[in-house]
Order: sequence, then structure tokens, then C-alpha cells
Amino acid sequence: MLQLVGEIVIVSYRNRGYLGFNFFFSAREKLYTLIGKGLLQWDHYNKVYRARVGREGETVKELLSRGVYLRNASSLYRSTSFRFTGRLRDYQEEAVRAWEKNWKRGVIALPTGSGKTVVGVASISKINKPVLIIAFTVEQVRQWNEHCRRFLGVEALELHSKQSIQPSWDEIDRSDIAITTYHTAIRRLDIVASRKVLIIDEVQHLPARVFRRIVEISPYEYVLGLSATPEREDGKHEELFPLIGGVVYSRSADELAKEGYLAKFEIERIPVRLTLDEKRRYWDLIERYRELKGDRDFEELIEDAKRGDESAAEALRLKSEARMIALASESKIKKIREIVDRHADDKIIIFAEYVDQAGKIAESLSADLITGDTPAKKRKEIFERFRSSPSGILVITRVGDEGIDIPDANVGIIASGTGSKRQYIQRIGRLLRPKPGKRAIIYEIYTADTTEKFEVEKRSEALPEKLESSSWTKNEIDVYRDRDVEDSKANRMEWGLKPRVSDLLSYIRSGKKDDSRSRSSL
Repeated sequence: MLQLVGEIVIVSYRNRGYLGFNFFFSAREKLYTLIGKGLLQWDHYNKVYRARVGREGETVKELLSRGVYLRNASSLYRSTSFRFTGRLRDYQEEAVRAWEKNWKRGVIALPTGSGKTVVGVASISKINKPVLIIAFTVEQVRQWNEHCRRFLGVEALELHSKQSIQPSWDEIDRSDIAITTYHTAIRRLDIVASRKVLIIDEVQHLPARVFRRIVEISPYEYVLGLSATPEREDGKHEELFPLIGGVVYSRSADELAKEGYLAKFEIERIPVRLTLDEKRRYWDLIERYRELKGDRDFEELIEDAKRGDESAAEALRLKSEARMIALASESKIKKIREIVDRHADDKIIIFAEYVDQAGKIAESLSADLITGDTPAKKRKEIFERFRSSPSGILVITRVGDEGIDIPDANVGIIASGTGSKRQYIQRIGRLLRPKPGKRAIIYEIYTADTTEKFEVEKRSEALPEKLESSSWTKNEIDVYRDRDVEDSKANRMEWGLKPRVSDLLSYIRSGKKDDSRSRSSL
């Protein structure tokens, strides 16, 4: 009986891309079985067989198990050989062993600065098959390639939208290690479908509706997820992670700091107050927001806005504007100057949520500034200058929360942020790279007479389970309110700092904020 030979193709149907197959020799009983299982369907428009959406990886596995040869996907059949030349720390070895014992599947959770990428590269040497690494940003793609060169002696093939010349399919198929971004992986279904080994960096993004397609498309035999913060506040990690092996190894920053692998640290929370003009504008917006909001709770307000209710949309806009005033108060710049003066001989990273605020801080301090709009070449120059200097100040927006190898520093200032625990942990982790005698200090500056206080409280809940600092200094004052407001619980409810936090953040991020994450990920 003739062997069924085919090719993996991407086909377009109703303005969407799908995974398809061309078959060249007749072995109809194999195709009939797969059609009967609902895995394949005939695409009359493109004249190819199309994999059922959501079952692409299962389809490829079935084809392979039935002896089908996909001639343009040799990476599904051939073996490779990798040799790791680095030296792992004790906990890194433990992590790799735990993953191997779980049939080479699962998620490894290690804090920022602990060498997750090294763990990933070491894991590649345990599997002698072509690998696809999926990173969140182009910067991470390049960092992974540098680690592959350094520890495996292999030049990986990079695949992302910032390349002037895209690699040919032959180059992709011949490569032993291919590295791409989440966004490129979703567009290039054929690349994902042609690899049995997946390494997924920043795996907390995988449960998102659009990105979970990666798992559906891949015929993975082995899979490794890496993250500093694998748990999602929407709980979606509980749905997807069991499919790839669950969390097999986890260490906290506090544990590694006590063992000397990360720097010890302390956190000081510093409240400031709005200026008189800011206070007037802030409370005017709050009053107008409450009038438009009426008796609706926050979830109802969001749903009404989605349905086109202009009063609900305006209420959300007013809320966003009020929050921007709170987070970007001029009082914070004054306090930041005081802190910087105390640390004149230190290396300082200042984290800001809004581009405008970051620009004002950088101008006030004559400091370097990194935003999502900073060209890659200039960003590299700034990082190298900061890295080689014994002291200095770097102001960075949300582009630095993940996906960028920020140079070492020992002082961090959080000028503004969200209630996200993940963002909080990532920012603190940027300060924890170890050096002899190093002790990092992180200052959180917030406006005590606004609802920003509740966001600070929310994100600090991450500390007991993820960042149990041995020296957490609480430098707080009582909140003197200019208006009588509801008790803390009721105020949280009004401002959405309860069940659907992700909905709140998606709306308040509609202000003039750094949208670098979406751009830098493409």
C-alpha cells in the first residue's frame, strides 16, 4: 500500500488563517477515519483538507501515528543533539529534574533575575528533537538566541515581524531551534504545527483566549513553561496549565535571597498628597463620575458602556482621568527628588505607568528615559551606559515590566502602577540580581488621599506568598479624607477593586498610557 504523503499549508477561509494539508497519494481509509472523527474536513474553496479549529495538534498527531509523511515538516521526524556547557545553580538543577520527572512537561516558576532562561536552555539539552521557543517580545527572542549561542553553541533561527527579510520555509524546517513571539506564532500556524517540543516563556500569557491557540495547534510531545508569576488574577491558568503538566517547580524571591542567589531587599511605602489644584480637579471628576454612575455597580457600568450607553462610557472616561491625576501627581516628583538626593551614589530605576509622567520625571532629574517608542538602537545605548556606570538614574514605563533585560540596580522607585500583583512582582524582581553585600530598597510612592491607596494594598497582597521580604518597612500615615466616603470595603467595591479587576484595568488603561506591550510584542 502506498504511503500517504502530504504537506502542511496555511489556507485562508473567510478572512481567517487555518491549518491545512495537501495529500499526494491515495490512502483514503486513513483520511476517512480522520474525517469521521471530525479532525479533517474538505475545503472546497482552497481544494485542501482543513484541520478542525481547536484540534489541529491532535490532527497532526493522528496523521503521524498512521504513518503519514508530511514532506515539508522534517522537524517532526528528525533527531538532534544539544550539549549544555553552562553550570546550573542548585535550584536550577532541581527545577530541570522536576520537569524531567514529570515526563518533560510542566511549568517552572522562578522569580525575575533567577535565571529562568538558563533553565530553559539547559532543558533543551535533555531533548534531542527540534525545538520551538515562544517568547513574549522581540527583545526576549534576541535574549534567548544569545543564551543558545552561549550555552549550546547553536545559532537559533529568529522569527518575528521586525525582521527585514523573513526566513524561507526551508530555513525554518531545517533549523534545530526556532524562536518566535506569541503574536507571530498565532499568525504562522505551520511553524507551531511542525514542532514536537515547545518552550513557552512568560507562560502566564498563554491562557489568554488568542494565545491558547498555540497549545491547540501544536502536536507537542514535550513542553516547558517558564514564568515569574504563573498565576493569573482571572484564574484562567487553572484551566490551561493542567494540559501542559501543571506547575512542577516553584521558588520564591525571598527563599532565593536567603540562600544568597538573589539580593536581600526592603520595601518602603511613602504616601504623598495631591496639590490643591489636583485635589480640586480630582474631586470634581469623582463627583461627576458618581452622578453618571448612579446606582450601577462597576460591572454593570462596563456592560452598559459596551452596549453603547453614552453615560456609562463618559463615567468610565471621568474615572480614568481622575485616576491619572492620582497616579501622576506633581507631589510624587518632589518626593522622588528627595529620594534620589539620598541615593546620589546608587543606581536607580524609576517605574512609571504613564508616558507623560515618565517624561516629566526624567526631565526633572536629567535622567535617561525608556518608553515603548524608544528605538531599539537608542534603548541599547541607554542600557549599556547605565550598566557600565557606577551610579545613575533610569526612568522606564510599562515596557520594562517584562521581556527586557534591564541592567542591575539597587534602588527602585515605583512612581505609579496598577493593582496587578504580577506587575508588582516583576518590578521588584528587577532589583534582585545578586552582588556581594548588595541590599536593594524599593520605594512605593502613592497619593494617600485618593483611591490609589487601595491599588497599593491590593498588589502588596503578593508579598506574603511571593516576595516575603525579611525587611518590609511600612512608612504610612493615616488617610485624611476631605470628604466623607464609604468605609474601605464599600469604597473598594465602587472602584472595582474586587472580582473583575481585569475589566477595570482594561478601561483605565485607555488613558494616555504606554502601550508599548502591544507594539513590542509583534
